[in-house]
Amino acid sequence: MQDSLPVCRWYLEDGHAPNVIRVTEGVLKADVANVLDPRHIRTIGVPGVAQWASALPVLEALAPRRVWIAYDLDWQTNQHVARALEAAIDGIGAYYRVEVEL
Repeated sequence: MQDSLPVCRWYLEDGHAPNVIRVTEGVLKADVANVLDPRHIRTIGVPGVAQWASALPVLEALAPRRVWIAYDLDWQTNQHVARALEAAIDGIGAYYRVEVEL
């Protein structure tokens, strides 16, 4: 699988799976988090709140121990986003230990 995802190779430079990978809505947000996060938590972006499944091939390649889901806080007031967050927790949680990052 790694050969089909060359963009992910830099995550595996030391040959070890990352402890945590963050999934957020928005590719640009993920890029910014990858550059600016002082904790150096690797972040992948999905193109929209309901598109969480697009992260699964990357997560499979990276094999993290935990996945942090960091969606915008509008899940508190927007039922569409709240349902998408629940689906992401359930869907990704079927394969990984999931935590919601607020």
